[in-house]
Amino acid sequence: MKKHYFALLLFTTILLSCANKDSDKEKNFGEIYSNCEMNTVLKFPKIEFDGVAHIVIIENLSAYEFVFFSRNAEMWRFDNSEWLAVESDSSIFDAGADELYISAYDFRGLPVNPIATAGETIRIAVTGNFIINGIRNEKCIGAFADYV
Repeated sequence: MKKHYFALLLFTTILLSCANKDSDKEKNFGEIYSNCEMNTVLKFPKIEFDGVAHIVIIENLSAYEFVFFSRNAEMWRFDNSEWLAVESDSSIFDAGADELYISAYDFRGLPVNPIATAGETIRIAVTGNFIINGIRNEKCIGAFADYV
């Protein structure tokens, strides 16, 4: 009986340790985008490969047009206890425009070209604003997804 109790205690300790690392990781990421509403009305439902590049599908689930600048599309990697920006020489996408729009209830695919080592997870994040009655709203809206 003591053997089973010890095994259960060990398993629970390991499980809680992993959960704490993941919650710290997500808490740290949330602090980077603390002023943005993330993954609510804007989503990355999937990442596809078209034979040349990986395509991030950004879906706008709102009744408003979404707009963002290419500089507001960022890549991150988690290293030990902090999120580090992936250097700018790694192109996040080549969309041919600085300002990109996604219509209400629509989606858009963006090619991504992260440079990562095998098994490394890259988190892709996009932030921007809605266009409401022809005016850019100041509220920050965004989405993120992990790419391996």
